[in-house]
Amino acid sequence: MAKRKQCPQCGELMVQGAYQCSNCGTSLENAEVIEVSEQGVVTNANVTSAPALTSWLNGLGVISLLAGLFITATLWPTAPRGVQVGLQFYLPALLWLFLGVMQCILFASFGAILHYLKRIAVAAESKERSTQP
Repeated sequence: MAKRKQCPQCGELMVQGAYQCSNCGTSLENAEVIEVSEQGVVTNANVTSAPALTSWLNGLGVISLLAGLFITATLWPTAPRGVQVGLQFYLPALLWLFLGVMQCILFASFGAILHYLKRIAVAAESKERSTQP
């Protein structure tokens, strides 16, 4: 039997030392500690250090997007009234906008992948610790 904290908001089971629910983010300071059989129980482990790298990657994504928007605005062709500007003049600006959006998506995806890999590692470690005598 292992002791777990149960989230008062969503009912998820956390490791005993958890400070907040990894499912809904509710503080677990006054959460009820219950004993749970390890057979067939899947728990969400507390992952407080994972969001740091995820935040950095999300920040890089936002910076990439803003840089793409800035370069797009800088390269956007301006023509005097009545003069037609062809599509080829817009392509460099649109390319930079596309690259900024793609980098933003890429960084956000890496952040999410690392976050979930950290959650899996912590959950496996806590399960391993609880099964050792």
